[in-house]
Amino acid sequence: MYIKELKVQNFKSFNGDISTMVFNMPNGECGSGLNIFVGENNTGKSTIFEAIDFLKNGIKKLPEEIKNKNNPTEDVVVEITFEGNITGTIDSFSKKN
Repeated sequence: MYIKELKVQNFKSFNGDISTMVFNMPNGECGSGLNIFVGENNTGKSTIFEAIDFLKNGIKKLPEEIKNKNNPTEDVVVEITFEGNITGTIDSFSKKN
């Protein structure tokens, strides 16, 4: 299972517009599928992982802490597109009863 795409809107440092990140997918070549996050401090690198954790584990913070401060009344949107074994995806991202 691989994360193919992540869409984030109004989540922490991501503003009211939809931000889409398309990840490199493995294709059998050495190093394919490797994604490296590089950038200045406070540009949203860690927020990408927080958005994934938000979907997987639910909200751990108050809504005011995850909403973009410039758009406090707008909804937060986090959407992940997976590629690969759907059963593995469901097993990994769904909570056990």
